[in-house]
Amino acid sequence: MKCGACGSDQAADDVRDFRYVYGDKDVVIPALKGRYCPDCEEILMDGEQADRYGDAVSKLRKEVNSAVVDPEFVASVRVKLGLSQEQAAELFGQPIRAFYRYESAVRPVPVPLVQLLTVLGNHPELVTEIPTVKYPDVPTEDWDSCCTFPRPRP
Repeated sequence: MKCGACGSDQAADDVRDFRYVYGDKDVVIPALKGRYCPDCEEILMDGEQADRYGDAVSKLRKEVNSAVVDPEFVASVRVKLGLSQEQAAELFGQPIRAFYRYESAVRPVPVPLVQLLTVLGNHPELVTEIPTVKYPDVPTEDWDSCCTFPRPRP
């Protein structure tokens, strides 16, 4: 069968145990049914299989991301400072949905932000000392030019 990602003729339907690695942890999703391509290593799954995969990956990511700092800590300091998620993101120079992602453990909280929140949690009056930094608006068409990274050398 043809691979939907690379066009290879080697893709084949199969059921396999699939290992997903995130950080220093992993999860094995048993009996994941899909079309596996040996050339590009893509897997095409139906909705039910994709939901199983997504649930397992999401659970693992939250476990790893919560190990850095408890998401409740981030939310409690933000509320103590009287900030909405959007206001906190703007104040700390983060993308608009950053605090939603931190507080739901979808993304890890940057260590410098954890340190700053720790200080502000103990001394909320210092929040007025933080200079306002506007997160730059980058038009979609400029994403490729502004967000490229050098490729690793072989």
